[in-house]
Amino acid sequence: MLPCNFGQVTGTIVSEITQRRPNTKSDKPFTITEFKIKVQGASDENPAIPFQAFNGIGDSIVEKYNQGDLVSLFYEPRNEVWETPEGEKRSALRLQVAQIPTTIRRGKKSLDKLEQARLAASKQETLAV
Repeated sequence: MLPCNFGQVTGTIVSEITQRRPNTKSDKPFTITEFKIKVQGASDENPAIPFQAFNGIGDSIVEKYNQGDLVSLFYEPRNEVWETPEGEKRSALRLQVAQIPTTIRRGKKSLDKLEQARLAASKQETLAV
């Protein structure tokens, strides 16, 4: 079997989208965005898949999407390795969002903003007449 270095998934966001800013040694702000996606067409027995996004990509997800939105994204598997305070080595495979294609359906937040802009433009046209 060939190693996989990226993939694409389309599905529904089934969890709350959370964002956190861990303490780092760097002066640059760092954000981690986490959420779960139920893959489109998957059976009910299949669990939702957890994803992580960092910095700007995560910010875009928070701004554009809500739980229940249909999304499509590209991801990279990342092997995270750490050591517990007791000295035990652990590892986990994380799916990191690498890109959100521009052709995906817009989330509710961006649709709400678009609708508000149309409504405001319509009111301005009515006042101008």
